[in-house]
Amino acid sequence: MGKLAGCNVWKNYIKLYGRYVYDWTLQIKFVQQRDAGIYECQVSTHPPTSIFLHLLVVEARAEISGPHIRYLTPGSTLRLQCHVVQNTEISEYIFWYHDNRMINYDADRGINVSTDPDFQSSELTISRTRREHSGNYTCVASNTQPASVLVHIFKGNIYLFSCRIFMFSLK
Repeated sequence: MGKLAGCNVWKNYIKLYGRYVYDWTLQIKFVQQRDAGIYECQVSTHPPTSIFLHLLVVEARAEISGPHIRYLTPGSTLRLQCHVVQNTEISEYIFWYHDNRMINYDADRGINVSTDPDFQSSELTISRTRREHSGNYTCVASNTQPASVLVHIFKGNIYLFSCRIFMFSLK
């Protein structure tokens, strides 16, 4: 063990402290994307000794499987699956919203939500959709960026049209 250094250096939100002369820690609070990069720990010996650390900052987010826009007819089943990805902390909850209204407990409206005990995934199911089920559905897990899909429920046949535009250059 080295001698007790008792040194603390603060610069904005970055803290460098050493318990012993040979034991140093870099702590970054409120990590942001701009903190990503290569950090160097250099010991002032001759020749200098360095250790490089590459810090990659990832953002936890929710993802809803499938397309971002869904088209359904009344009476069909809507099933949305949400997964938490790149989460470095355990989520404490996953909530579903329909047009900014939390719907996890709306069984009386035909909505069923099942969430894994570890809060890493959740599934929203509406067995017999009605027109009022149309709208924006958002999955929100604690400490993550939310994910949304837009659901359209309407009577009649669903026709999806594809339009292609070709541009030619005459030389």
